[in-house]
Formats: sequence, structure tokens, C-alpha cells
Amino acid sequence: MAEEKDSNWQIFSRLLAKHKGELVIGSINDIVLLVGLCDIPDDDYYWEYMDWQGEISKSTCVGSFIPLKPYLPKEIYADLCNIFYINAIKPRLEIYGEIKESIAKKIGRDPKCPIWGSSKRSKK
Repeated sequence: MAEEKDSNWQIFSRLLAKHKGELVIGSINDIVLLVGLCDIPDDDYYWEYMDWQGEISKSTCVGSFIPLKPYLPKEIYADLCNIFYINAIKPRLEIYGEIKESIAKKIGRDPKCPIWGSSKRSKK
């Protein structure tokens, strides 16, 4: 009996579960926040990213992303998250108010991502 292979959706979903809410290098070499996965019928599966301007975009799953968290020192990753929050999320919070809640809900308010927690630089 041959083993049943996982569908692409299952494979992408597991990858999303592992890196949702993290900063990644997207398919066009930008640093973006991975926020979701969607299926566009009769087309393809797409990663959903939030860019530095706080805009949500989609990119085909044919091209993947590179997670930054496993490759950067913890303090540098936290600083990058802080910069992302200051530039992408905070200004939209000031304009729209609800943006943090809607994005946090979409990414599941991941506590391991300093964007949603306290990511103040440690004092030396």
C-alpha cells in the first residue's frame, strides 16, 4: 500500500503555522510580515504578506519565503520587529485605530513575535 502524500494546501498550511506572524523575506526580496495563506479558486495558493506601509499583498506559493527568525540573532530580530512596528503598524494605528486588532486577529497575535509584545532594546 502506497503512502498518501500531503496535498500542497496541507504542506503550505504547516509552513504557515510554523512562521505566521514572523518577518520573512518575501518572493520579491522585501522584508514582510507573513500573515496568511489563501486559495484563489481556479488559480493558485497565495501567501499573504503585510509590507512596510501596512498594506496586505499576495504572492504565489510557487515562490516561497525565507524566514528571518531562525537566521538572525534574537536581539537583531527583535530590533527589526520594532522597526517594522514603528514604520508599518503604528502610523496606521494612529490613523485607523483598529488596524492592530485586525492584523493581530489575522496572525493570531503570536506571542513569539516581538511586534505584538514588548520588544524594547535591552540596555547594556
